Amino acid sequence: MNGMRIKYLASAAAAALFPFLCLALPETGGIGKLEFRKVPESRSSTAIARKGEYLYTCGWSGMTVYDIRKPLEPRPVWSSSRITGGRQMRIENELLYLTARENGLWILDISRPEKPVVVTRFDTTELATGLAVSGPYVFVTERIYGTEILNCSDPRNPRFVGMVRGGEIQSAAVRGNLLFGGSWGGGSVLIWDISDAAHPKRLSSFPLNGFGDGVALAGNLLYAATGMHAKSGPVAERKNNGHGLEIIDVSDPRNPRRVGRIRFPARKVKYFDSWSVTLEGTVAYVTDSNNGVFVVDAADPEKPELLAAGCPEYRGEEECAGSLALGDGCIYLGGMRGGLYVAPFPLAKSPAAAAGRPVAMKETPPAEVPGFQRIDVGGQARRLFLEGNTLYAACSSQGIRVFRVEENGLKILKTWPVACSYDVAVRDGVLYSAEGRDGLAVYRIQPDGSLTELGRERRNCIHLRLVSNPRYLIASSQGMEFYVKDVSDPGKIRTVLTCRPGGLFYTDTAGDRDVNGILPVNCHGGGVVWLDLRGEKPVVLHHARKFLSGQSSAPCAMEGTFIFPTASGYAMFHPEQPEKEVEERRSVPGIRRPGGTGTADGTVAAFTDRADGRIDVVDFSDPAHPRLLKNRSVEEIPGNPGRPVFWNHRLIIPAGFYGILFENPKQGDGK
Repeated sequence: MNGMRIKYLASAAAAALFPFLCLALPETGGIGKLEFRKVPESRSSTAIARKGEYLYTCGWSGMTVYDIRKPLEPRPVWSSSRITGGRQMRIENELLYLTARENGLWILDISRPEKPVVVTRFDTTELATGLAVSGPYVFVTERIYGTEILNCSDPRNPRFVGMVRGGEIQSAAVRGNLLFGGSWGGGSVLIWDISDAAHPKRLSSFPLNGFGDGVALAGNLLYAATGMHAKSGPVAERKNNGHGLEIIDVSDPRNPRRVGRIRFPARKVKYFDSWSVTLEGTVAYVTDSNNGVFVVDAADPEKPELLAAGCPEYRGEEECAGSLALGDGCIYLGGMRGGLYVAPFPLAKSPAAAAGRPVAMKETPPAEVPGFQRIDVGGQARRLFLEGNTLYAACSSQGIRVFRVEENGLKILKTWPVACSYDVAVRDGVLYSAEGRDGLAVYRIQPDGSLTELGRERRNCIHLRLVSNPRYLIASSQGMEFYVKDVSDPGKIRTVLTCRPGGLFYTDTAGDRDVNGILPVNCHGGGVVWLDLRGEKPVVLHHARKFLSGQSSAPCAMEGTFIFPTASGYAMFHPEQPEKEVEERRSVPGIRRPGGTGTADGTVAAFTDRADGRIDVVDFSDPAHPRLLKNRSVEEIPGNPGRPVFWNHRLIIPAGFYGILFENPKQGDGK
């Protein structure tokens, strides 16, 4: 270590361009200071990667390619406002893979590096965050549902082959047939055997001393960046004190062990949470949200030492650090808010291509779910809407599928090839479709079965809900707000109420229907908002700011009340008294953790949990003693089940890439 540091400081002293390296950061005890400079006219650049003489960036406002033949003077040569929301980026040969949150996975051809060409956009199950690539397989980590495994041997047609359930995994790395995931909320590194894509096996979970995120591999050593709150030490000192880098020996994936650790200064994360690790030889470059960039010498992994650190400013405060890339003698940093930044650093150079055997997996067909028929929709079944015996299915990039429901199954009637449908609803011959970045679309269903567009609002729309007042519709994206829309004139859709309660709308968290014009919406981190939709102007009746349900859970209406799944059981609320629970929270034997999105059929409610793949069917005929109907419940299905609907007391469930599940006729009393 000392030799490297002496060499580093000597290089800095010898070069007139790098006098800043001798400057000290007060909180880091005399280490080198990275002096970041914003690249003029650059824009939000959360995801960033380099290939040769070109640098690729993407953030909230679009994607940009820079010519970096002059390393400290990146020059933009191409841009697109179509490709937005970038989170992580990987380049393999002449393909660029980009996770883009609600926009899924982008694949671009960069054989002409200065002019990328979009190959395809793949609609992932949920917010696409982390990314790993091994041979033809691409691993996309999602905000809360797990990690999708895609076969991209034909990059024009990525194929879903499996799901690794691990909760909130933000970054991933692959070695052979092992998948390593940085678990954010879990504060751990999770390791799976992925030899069989359809049946991944968790081998171990290793606790970190902070919230987990960025991971990177070098031989048998795994580097994990952590942030937010520490998990050890005096309780009073844990807040915002979990920032650092941990080095873990994973030579035995069933028994990983910590080799070394280094802590970074505590600092509150104000906006985003994003941590990453980039390795070049024995030097680790770590981005740490509002802390900036830390350069760590890990030549001795048991005693890693800090070489340099720095954080650019944005409008008088610390910038939110996204990803970074290494240039020739410099560091490129994607700023989540301000744009692209560059800092001279003499040790920086492009990492050598990682060696190792690409993953080889079995792609076994999905297992059948006892008690259910499976209908393959050719893509992803996201949402269902039932009108009599007609079932409308929002099937993502496969458009909208229409079925007739019969006793023996579903019969396909037609397919409407809209660009991408995330949610769908029908009323009085008018179809409403949430079409993501293409907005909220309204169509007339013609007598011949075709669609005629009546109007469209271009604001991003992922979820929608019709209510009993025909003027209104509830809409949200996967952002931090939801809206009440006036759709009485489809050609002039108006927002009449905007709610910003806090948190993100990962899934459909509004009640399944309103009760007498009152509808609750569960907001992750922001409590429950109760809407009064009865009058000429919608209003917020009540805002219960306490955290009642899980971040992907939603209430359902049952006989004039609303049932909420909570951490300790089920709670009931009357719509006219939303501030007061009608019944004490009731736990249900056999359910380890209540949750999911619910729908009621009389006194029976079904809750489907997308993260676990679980379906809980509960009988509330005796509210004081609800019971699990075991013969109708499923502990885990291969897909990600969304909100169900009931037809003649039988469940129909959208199950993501697994298709649609149709419940066989019930037998017995469900005990």
